[in-house]
Amino acid sequence: MDMNKLIPESMKEGSVEKLPGTNWSPMQQAIFDAVQHETENISIEAVAGSGKTTTILHAMNLVQGSVLFLAFNRSIAVELREKTPMGTDCKTFNALGHGLLKRKMPGSNLDKWKLSKLLKPRMSGTEYREFGYELIKIVGSMKSSGMMEPPMPKDFQSYVEHSEVPMDRIDYASMLLEELWLGSLDVTNVFTFDDQLYMPVFWDMLFPTYDTVFVDEAQDLNPIQHMMLSKLAERGARIIAVGDSRQAIYGFRGALTNSMEELNSQFDCMEYPLSVCYRCAKSIVELAQVIVPQIEASPTAPEGSITELDEGVHPKDIPDDSIIMCRTNAPMFRYAVQFLKYKIPCLVVSNFGEQLIKFVNSFEVTTTEDLANEIELDEGVHPKDIPDDSIIMCRTNAPMFRYAVLFLKYKIPCLVVSNFGEQLIKFVNSFEVTTTEDLADEIEKWRKKEIADAESRELFHKINRINDKARSILPFCDEYRIKAQVVQGLERLLRSDTGPRLCTIHKAKGMEAEYAYLLRPDLVPGPWIDPDSKEYEQEENLRYVAITRAKENLVFMQEYEDEE
Repeated sequence: MDMNKLIPESMKEGSVEKLPGTNWSPMQQAIFDAVQHETENISIEAVAGSGKTTTILHAMNLVQGSVLFLAFNRSIAVELREKTPMGTDCKTFNALGHGLLKRKMPGSNLDKWKLSKLLKPRMSGTEYREFGYELIKIVGSMKSSGMMEPPMPKDFQSYVEHSEVPMDRIDYASMLLEELWLGSLDVTNVFTFDDQLYMPVFWDMLFPTYDTVFVDEAQDLNPIQHMMLSKLAERGARIIAVGDSRQAIYGFRGALTNSMEELNSQFDCMEYPLSVCYRCAKSIVELAQVIVPQIEASPTAPEGSITELDEGVHPKDIPDDSIIMCRTNAPMFRYAVQFLKYKIPCLVVSNFGEQLIKFVNSFEVTTTEDLANEIELDEGVHPKDIPDDSIIMCRTNAPMFRYAVLFLKYKIPCLVVSNFGEQLIKFVNSFEVTTTEDLADEIEKWRKKEIADAESRELFHKINRINDKARSILPFCDEYRIKAQVVQGLERLLRSDTGPRLCTIHKAKGMEAEYAYLLRPDLVPGPWIDPDSKEYEQEENLRYVAITRAKENLVFMQEYEDEE
């Protein structure tokens, strides 16, 4: 689609008087005119780095009456609260729901442990540690999907089969899930974060009245959030939504993959573009145009550079303020181990790290040799060659963590930005072993058993996740002898406040850096994804997100093979 065709002729360059003290583009002027002078609902398709926040903040000054700004998360809401016009309610969807629940039930309170308290009496301690959290996550997913009709037993079974519940516990877990779901609806004196969204709709509560509701990051809304917007619209609110359809990458956690399209249809929105990217250099925008043809570079953007390497980069060569991205966890953690090895600071931005620690601790081994045997392992840039202010991205976790180990090895600071890191810590700690040799042996047994169970149930989608989890630990087993050292290394990667940032592409969203590295670009799109499936478009979106993290220098690289 030619996004410029969506701009009315009256708003083309030169036809609109510029506001004093501003240098708004024709696209921004078109949006402002529609916000101020029209009454229809509006959706703004804003490409990466197009100044959407600046545009929306100014647009808020142009509307009359009461205004609600719905931010994607609490930190954004707090930040923008100081910038929005006086009298604007700036909050998250959760805060909106929280207020409604407190009004209906003044004595109720938020309790994030509500489901845990319901579930623990029904499970042994070992069972709860093994898959209790997975069941809690599933209940959250069911609520975010807007499930209003009572689920059938087959529905609970399906949810469990697509989770991280061990293969031999699926039937038992399905029964527990049904009990947990019903219990979560019966207990009303406390509520969870998911309840904040779900219960006001489930109970058909009366939503507050606003003249205008602005919605940020609209491409990432889930079904229950769409239902909440409908409740606001029913009370007379005009909806103005901004997002980027090609940055919709959270379908795996319940977001609608076509959220913007659904909003346009549901609220009959007038559509406006913001297609000029002010973040990225011209060469980077040109590459992004392969995926998103309408994105344009700013006339003042530098030329920039794109480098494709057949090898890796030493951690010492990565600039401190870089982003290192990967599609999956394992390559990222392998790289992170290199940072540890060379004592180079880095931060792994990943919840998966805690899971890895639990995973490693679950093996009853002492040496890393034994740990590696339990797991089994299937050219890059030396960490010293990565600029400090870089982002290193990867599609999966394993290559990322392998790279992080190099940073540790050479004592080069780095930060692994990954929820997966927290999962890995839990994963390591779940094994009662001492040496990493034994840990590797136990993990390999775990990996083979999980894959065999997945194949027997024809749940083939789980195999890649099983391998990614196991392979994220192996570089640590190669580097260390004792399991406790593996946990300590993971914790260092997740807590660092200096050095490049290593993360999966999902975690890189919202980041930017002069140097952005994509580790293992061959993993985007994921080779395990069916090209004819809905998931494949999400993979293309991931590549677009990765490309547009780079402000001036984008590097595609393979895994670094340490010669020492």
